[in-house]
Amino acid sequence: MKLAFAAFLFAASLHANPVLPPLFGNHMVLQQGGAVPVWGWADPQERITVTILDQARQTTADAAGRWRLTLAALPAGGPYRLTVQGNRAVVFDDVLVGEVWICSGQSNMAFALSGAATAADDIADADYTGIRLFQVPSRSVLQPLETTPDAVWRQLTPDSARGFSAVGYLFARRMYKELGVPVGIIQSTWSGTSAELWTSTAALAASPELQPLLKSWDSGDVLTRALAAHPTEFQLDFDRFELLRADGTAESLHPEWSFNWDAVRNSHFELVPSGRTAPSPAARLSGSLEADESPALTGDFALRHQVRDLSPYSGLRFDCRGRGVFRFDVLEPAVLDSDDYRIPAIDATPAWQPVTIRFADLKQAGWGVRQPLTLASLRGFRIMPQRAAAGVLMPPGSLFNGMIAPLAPYALRGAIWYQGEGNAGRAFEYRTLLPALIRSWRQAWNQGDFPFLIVQLPEFRARRDQPSESDWAELREAQFLTLKNTPNTGLAVALGLGEAGNVHPHRKAEVADRLALWALGTTYGRGGEFSGPLFDSARIEAGAIRIGFQHTGGGLTLSAGSVLRGFAIAAADRKFYWADARLEGDAVVVSSPQVPAPVAVRYAWADNPDANLANGAGLPAAPFRTDDWPGLTAPRAVR
Repeated sequence: MKLAFAAFLFAASLHANPVLPPLFGNHMVLQQGGAVPVWGWADPQERITVTILDQARQTTADAAGRWRLTLAALPAGGPYRLTVQGNRAVVFDDVLVGEVWICSGQSNMAFALSGAATAADDIADADYTGIRLFQVPSRSVLQPLETTPDAVWRQLTPDSARGFSAVGYLFARRMYKELGVPVGIIQSTWSGTSAELWTSTAALAASPELQPLLKSWDSGDVLTRALAAHPTEFQLDFDRFELLRADGTAESLHPEWSFNWDAVRNSHFELVPSGRTAPSPAARLSGSLEADESPALTGDFALRHQVRDLSPYSGLRFDCRGRGVFRFDVLEPAVLDSDDYRIPAIDATPAWQPVTIRFADLKQAGWGVRQPLTLASLRGFRIMPQRAAAGVLMPPGSLFNGMIAPLAPYALRGAIWYQGEGNAGRAFEYRTLLPALIRSWRQAWNQGDFPFLIVQLPEFRARRDQPSESDWAELREAQFLTLKNTPNTGLAVALGLGEAGNVHPHRKAEVADRLALWALGTTYGRGGEFSGPLFDSARIEAGAIRIGFQHTGGGLTLSAGSVLRGFAIAAADRKFYWADARLEGDAVVVSSPQVPAPVAVRYAWADNPDANLANGAGLPAAPFRTDDWPGLTAPRAVR
């Protein structure tokens, strides 16, 4: 991929224009109050001048054509014009100066505003001229990239907000309203990913506890590593789409129905006359796929993207041929978390073959809420070429290389991070992995320990009647330990916002507000409580344990009900029982008649805890335990 980018730079240099990364463009937001690096490429030894406001800074491109300079601190405001003058001038208009944040993580950070509980009001309200959005294209690569693929800063509109990260946008909106300065939010997310993908390989290699992640990949399946390193070519033809009635007869889809092609690099789509005597044209897809790419061909069951009643039908059928693997999804409008109904991936053959999709065989494959397939109102289907039937594993560091490294050293204030679901089964390792990730980002930017705010995972899965072990509780503990041991980090406790049957809860506004409170209270020095109660101390008393807290915020209280819930207590036998708990000032005293000699207390220690401790600011307490007994995810040597 670097060769392709080098070719692009060579072509640009023929026109003698300086070239800058896509992060620099019309409508961008530059960070206020500190040094602002500006960099790019030009002809070797070309003299470059960057001008904004009353500043003009100069440098000279090196022998390879690279150049970089640093602007002095800029005051908040705009719009301004930034000019990059080389042999010719590149001009960026509508440039704002304010606060720049990155939002990153897996599916809950990628979760679009359109799916949030407050979507209708928030989308209609998206009319703030001082908020700008930048979405990093998905890239998984083996070596750090120098720039992202083409992307642009977008002015805020209902349309641009709709598909943007709900947590990211709502955080930016709160910052904009509170600070009164422009805010730029950069989204770099990928659903279903684990933290080691977002960590530099250098940081992984530097940690003895994390080195096995690299060794496992290096010694893994040869085909898997080859798929991650090289693009996969495909050519797929689809023809004669028909709906199947219950009596076995078929009905061709409307001859004027529409296709929509979501293209990726090096992919092609065309409609050709049907070779199968069908009334509608045939679709031909071809190209090559990188590890990160998901092109999609969408077909509508009705005209103008309307839903259609397919309850009289048992399924659909089509012919396909070609070379490659594809996935087939039926689009259920009630499903908002990218977990549409599908069948296992299909491997095309050179000869035409019929494919029959029975509605009764369609299943949701991911972690989302199980929604019924409403045959009375289906929108359409989606065909997605894939690199392999079972998907392609990505190597450690690959998303850092493709989606984080290219952003540095663009000046920013900090980062917000919502991830951990993909690492819950290795929660003990996450104690080391998340701090390593944070260090690797800070090393890439080289602007000190910038704020890194973490969303602690909310409730998930069924609630249990008795105290038990929990990998999600251990993951939350790893996030809490990161807060304690890594400087300038924050923790937005998301308890109370989860859903037992949905790993993608819809209450994103409250998540964003809790992140914003931490940023306002620490990074920006605003008054008021910004955290829920955090465990601070434990002291064994006569038949009880007294728990002390930080961030009591005007006094401990209950978020609901009149009895403290969520506390469990154990003796030296390590058997936990639900405990009696009472408030005494800024402490909680925990006891149980079943445990006359207690040694350990746990709070909200479950996948889906029933817990109600909060502070006077209405913020929930973070889960904790006073023991260090091995749990579900500790290495065998520790257990």
